[in-house]
Amino acid sequence: MNDMSVFEKIKDKNVMVVGDIFMNENIRGSMYSLSEESPIPIVHSKQRSQEPGGAAHVAVLLKNFGCHVVLAGFVGDDANGHELLRQISKQGINTDIIMQDKSVFTNCQTRISVKGAHYPDHDILRIDTPGNQNIPQILQEKILSKIKKHSAKMDALVVMDKTECFIHKEFIQAVKSFFDGKICIGDSEKQLGLFAGFTAVTPNEQESRTVVEQDEDNIEKLGKTLQKKLKCDHVFLTCGSEGIYVFQTENYYHVPTRTFKIFDVTGAGETVVASVTAGLLAQIDAQEIARFTNTTAGVAVSRPGLVSVTVQDVIEQEKQLDVEVLAEKLVTPAQLKQLQPD
Repeated sequence: MNDMSVFEKIKDKNVMVVGDIFMNENIRGSMYSLSEESPIPIVHSKQRSQEPGGAAHVAVLLKNFGCHVVLAGFVGDDANGHELLRQISKQGINTDIIMQDKSVFTNCQTRISVKGAHYPDHDILRIDTPGNQNIPQILQEKILSKIKKHSAKMDALVVMDKTECFIHKEFIQAVKSFFDGKICIGDSEKQLGLFAGFTAVTPNEQESRTVVEQDEDNIEKLGKTLQKKLKCDHVFLTCGSEGIYVFQTENYYHVPTRTFKIFDVTGAGETVVASVTAGLLAQIDAQEIARFTNTTAGVAVSRPGLVSVTVQDVIEQEKQLDVEVLAEKLVTPAQLKQLQPD
């Protein structure tokens, strides 16, 4: 199956993305000296960018893939919150369930990177807002009411938890009940166990070990135990350059990555979540979903910063990979002569 058919099948599907909304800020420049006041580098800022991150990035990707997307989460009544709402709305994403309130501060991740004459661009500092703010109960009740109101029209639910601010057991149970019988995908850095009974989860190895207490480096055993505990239809366990391991009740697959150069892994996890969601909506088999996800993630990590992968990006990536595979198969006349028997 080619990737274009995935996009054709999910066109106009309705997806709700619930989770932590971030402002991703990147400051790029050059380091030329140390401060005289303290032993810290002085960076000349040459470029500054701000983009929706976290659950908002998943929403942007699904919108790029052709879905209608409703995003649910919280932002503060601050500069970052207003800018996020502006950018998300501009992307054509429904913001009716983004709750903006003065009692909440907007999550933000700021990366400062430098590039010099003798070294490539690399991060020297990351600044995060505190991730453990408590969302007032009244706001959680309001957002649940709005999620329930919109759920009937949805084809799929994505829940992305990064800060543990409002994604908790009772919240997930309520949301899942609104989407009974529909595709549900969960992703969490520390609370993966909340997504028991979901259609799919998309953890990396470290996140998997928050549910499965194992010390040995046996991915097969880890994935099978995780799938059995969570009782999900699919566990898409990502292992970086090794690719994706897919675990189902009776089956287990390893889909290795195809050749690509890793430049920056920012946003790779969000790309995996969006791609698995697209594959499930397209009703392709799990191995094809993993292969498709490897391709989209390959685009995301091949460029600096947070990459909003598009349909055209994926098509071009597929063409490039096909050329590389073909090149590996080509042989010269001299090589053919060596293969001929004497």
